Amino acid sequence: MKKILFITFPAKGHINAILGIAKILQQHYKIYLTGGVDPALDLYVEKQGFEIVKLANCCPNLSFVDEVNYLKRFGKNKKDVILNRISHNEYKLRKQLLNELIERLEPEIIFLDSFIGSDFVNIYPCIKNTCTKFFLLNTMLASYLPYLPLPQSDRLPDQKLNTWFEWYLFLVKDSLRELKEKILLVGNTTRQIVRRQARQLAIPAKYKLIDQLPLGIGFTHVKELILCPQEMEFQPYTSPLRRVFTTRSVSRLSRENDRIYLGSQIALNRQEQINKNDIARLVHLLNQPLTFVYISFGTLYQKQRQMLSEFISRIIDVSTAFDSVQFIISGLFNHTAAPTSNVAIFDYVPQTYVLPKASVFITHGGLNSIKESIHFCVPMIVYPVNPNYDQPGNAARVVHHKIGLRGCLHKDTRQIIKDKINDLLTNPSYRDNISRLQERTRQRYTEQTILNIVNSELGYLN
Repeated sequence: MKKILFITFPAKGHINAILGIAKILQQHYKIYLTGGVDPALDLYVEKQGFEIVKLANCCPNLSFVDEVNYLKRFGKNKKDVILNRISHNEYKLRKQLLNELIERLEPEIIFLDSFIGSDFVNIYPCIKNTCTKFFLLNTMLASYLPYLPLPQSDRLPDQKLNTWFEWYLFLVKDSLRELKEKILLVGNTTRQIVRRQARQLAIPAKYKLIDQLPLGIGFTHVKELILCPQEMEFQPYTSPLRRVFTTRSVSRLSRENDRIYLGSQIALNRQEQINKNDIARLVHLLNQPLTFVYISFGTLYQKQRQMLSEFISRIIDVSTAFDSVQFIISGLFNHTAAPTSNVAIFDYVPQTYVLPKASVFITHGGLNSIKESIHFCVPMIVYPVNPNYDQPGNAARVVHHKIGLRGCLHKDTRQIIKDKINDLLTNPSYRDNISRLQERTRQRYTEQTILNIVNSELGYLN
């Protein structure tokens, strides 16, 4: 059987995003995912029916800040990152391990998580020599259009002046950050390392590094598959601001001809580790003739635990105003609110099991959660937790498409939260809008569509 290798970023959100497409392709290919960093995550992947191929704990070439955060899990600090940047030892090891893995597996196709897209430079010679098809796989929306709001911005597309200013400010800050890191890292910034590697490996100039993306990096003429419906992007795709951004470095950002949308591709039957008592209590609860409001803030919220605990306390207080509504909270928070009979708190619940019964979903705005909410036609209230990535932009798109509301964890009072929940419960337009969106995406992004794209001539490099 032919093989496919997914080179993944070791985070559960990134893994969950690719499980759907991996399940589709598993019918025709042997699927492998890279691992070896987090044993619990490796076990989770194996429970989904996929094989893990382990890499040593060598760090991919991330941005400096992301690299520092990545290496903290191994007890390393900023000084270690700086020394590694100067020596290049970890990057050389990663290049060696990746190429040995590809030569050993001989995959027909390689998918590389765009978040670690710099690995493209490490493996390009091997891909070319073996005639392996290659795709970048983006687990976030691809709104890198310089005339539309930044992916991490909460702006709406009609706020044109603010959008222009945000992009201008982003490019200025990006240039200043690059200069600062160039001094701190003795010239070994992420961009400089990738460019240096590209020159050393004689990678053709057509695969030009796109290094001024708001999130991650990319390459021209390299196909990028987007694990989200194109319908979730801001519409329309043209704007008077397009004329403002005419510099060569910025005009490359859109890469419209290199992007292919695959739709949501959700793995609905994920195998989860759940407490038996919790699942019995949850099943009993969902069988009751009640209206359900489901609250979950994803898998990564340790740094924001205190802020979320205060917000959960407000949610519990608000619940007393909804006698016939049952609130289900996934995640243990140190809230101070008095318990109420219509609030059930679980350490963890399987989201795809609860959402079909929910009438409202209060979420942090991770793209996986939004896609699942659309799949089950559940209107959302999005409270972004991390402003540095795509959550604020996802929230703006929810509002733009009128499939939910957004809020602010710090500012929303009990009354504001209550009004938003009541609006979603009583106004049928939100569910109507999300149902229409779900139907359009269901018809457009079929399993056969995915297979046709993957099995086509796309992905071959030269």
